[in-house]
Amino acid sequence: MKLNILLALFFSVNAFSDLGVSCGSEMVTYKHVSFNARFDVCPAERGNFNIYAKSVGGNYHTCNFEALAIKTGNSYTAVNNECEISFVINGNELTPNFSKKCRSYCGARSIWEIGKYVK
Repeated sequence: MKLNILLALFFSVNAFSDLGVSCGSEMVTYKHVSFNARFDVCPAERGNFNIYAKSVGGNYHTCNFEALAIKTGNSYTAVNNECEISFVINGNELTPNFSKKCRSYCGARSIWEIGKYVK
């Protein structure tokens, strides 16, 4: 239990570190309904979002991704090197799609979790 709390604090503090973004109270976290995975979303200019996505698998292997998500219509797309994550926010739900190239952002025993993420 203590390890889970320490890991949660560590990854919360480091969200958006590569982007140089400080969200403060504006950050919204969407958690997967069944798995240990989340999206941290921070408002950016022109209706876009800075996102930090994380999924934890076996033996605490993780997937990590952070990038600027550009709004197009009612969806958002974030690209970091060859990995592309697109998502739709509808009310309190975020539904993502991950490109196959995103697997390289994961440890051996972790995967990106598709499905519904809620506030």
